[in-house]
Formats: sequence, structure tokens, C-alpha cells
Amino acid sequence: MPELGTPPLPYVPPCFPGELLSSWLQRVAAEYGVDLAHLASHIGLPVSRASLIDHGLSKAELRLAASALRLEPDELQAMVHVPNALGLGPSASLLQLCLNCHADHKAATRSRVAIRAWFEFWQIECGSCGRPFSPAGAPRLDRVNPTREEPLWFESLREAARIGARKLADFARRPFVTGWSPMIVLRLLSMRFEAVAFAEGRLRGDVTQRRLVELFVPGLAARWRANLIPEPWTNKRPVRLVTARTILLAGMATALDDRAAALSVLKSAASHVPHRDFGPLVSGLGTKADHTQSHR
Repeated sequence: MPELGTPPLPYVPPCFPGELLSSWLQRVAAEYGVDLAHLASHIGLPVSRASLIDHGLSKAELRLAASALRLEPDELQAMVHVPNALGLGPSASLLQLCLNCHADHKAATRSRVAIRAWFEFWQIECGSCGRPFSPAGAPRLDRVNPTREEPLWFESLREAARIGARKLADFARRPFVTGWSPMIVLRLLSMRFEAVAFAEGRLRGDVTQRRLVELFVPGLAARWRANLIPEPWTNKRPVRLVTARTILLAGMATALDDRAAALSVLKSAASHVPHRDFGPLVSGLGTKADHTQSHR
């Protein structure tokens, strides 16, 4: 561990907007021809694994490293993942990316760049250029892609989805500030229900079991496909596909905007939802909805 008076490095490359600390430190290390472990030891960090650098450093450790890296401690703090109390942490693997920024990074450096928002479930678009995030990995032509097939309709959801994303981000940092848990709402909206039976035969389409979110997102029922939202939201495994999360967040924002109306819709669908947790979760929301409405 170096002494507190360790001099600043002669040069550090500028950070990319939103870059993770481990990503930037790997680029700093490359400038000096050393590996990340060597650099981490030199600047006083007790860990050298990228995942621990981005999650496990104390404020005192960040303050010590900041002096050597020519940054303010708050600037380093902004480059690590936000601690959370409910397990709604970032993905361990790349979740999404901004194609614009990714191209800019490749043009500027040969090192791989990792942006914090690319690992966070509550992010759906780039904070730097405003472009909607794209799924990580190669495109899958067998999967429904509303950005390609229904661009105008999908774009009409974006403002509501932004509101939902902000609510989920706030919840990740300050859980239970509001009466309803956004994670519980997302779990409910991603549950399957017998859509055709619920609509008493008025709904057309080959897929009879759909997600409850279509009751909260205008136009979704007419555009439903089997793999539009391919997986349910759970506490242990939030939905990874960014287009599916965008739809779910838009529905969540609508539900939270009028909780009494949302509760009524959910209760009306109860007999068509086969999930055993649906009833208890909705009952729990009911008490909180009544309390919230009475204090408006």
C-alpha cells in the first residue's frame, strides 16, 4: 500500500462519459505498459479484479486513489456501481450498449471500453447521445424486434418508459420511499395470463397466453408476438432484453400513475393468471394503494 503522499501519475487518458472505473484503469495501465493488478497496487487499491473495483471500494480507498489519478474523489465515486439494498444490482455481464458510443470508443482506443449504464437494468437509452440502447451480442433474426418492425409505435412508448426507468433507478437507490415496489409491479406485469379468455374471444391472434403488461400499454395487444417479452421479471433474474424492458417500464409507469385503476385492472384479470404468486402480490398492493390514494 503506498503512502498517502504518492505523487500523481504523469499522464492519464481522459475518461469516456459514464465509463466504469475498471475500464478506465485498464486503459491507464495500458498507457504505462503494465497490467491492472500492478496499477491497482501502485495507486493504493486493495483489489485488482474488475468486478471488485467497480463494486467493492470504500470512499476512503477511492479518495486515496483519486490523488494518484488526477481526479476528485467524487469523480471516481461516479465511476463505480451504486450500492443497493434489495439485490437490484447491475448485470454481471454486458446487458446492452449504445452503438454510436461504441463506434466512437473503437475509433479512439484499442482497449475495450465498458460503460456503467450498459450493465444496469434500469437504463434503456444512452445518457451521452440519447440513442436507445441495443441488445448486446449479435442480432437474432428469429426474435421480434419492435424497433425494426414497429418503430413508430415503439417510439411512442419511450416517454412513459423513461418515467418508469427513473422510478426503478430511484427505487434501486432508495427502496420503499413510495408505497408500491416497482420490482413487484414489473413482476406482475411480466406474468402470463390467458389473454383471449380474458377478452371473451374478442382478441385475435395465435398467441393465447400473453403478458399482463398489454393491459397497460396502448396498442400492445394488437402487436403481440410469442417472444416479444421472452421471460418474466423476477428478483433474481430481471428481464435482460432491452426492448422487452422498455415495454415493461412503460406499463409500470402507467400503473404507478393511477394505482387504484391499476389495481382494478389486475383484479379483473385474476381468474386468468395461473401464477400462484399473483394473488398474494396483488393483495399486498391493494393495502398500499388504498393508503396512497387517501393521502393524495
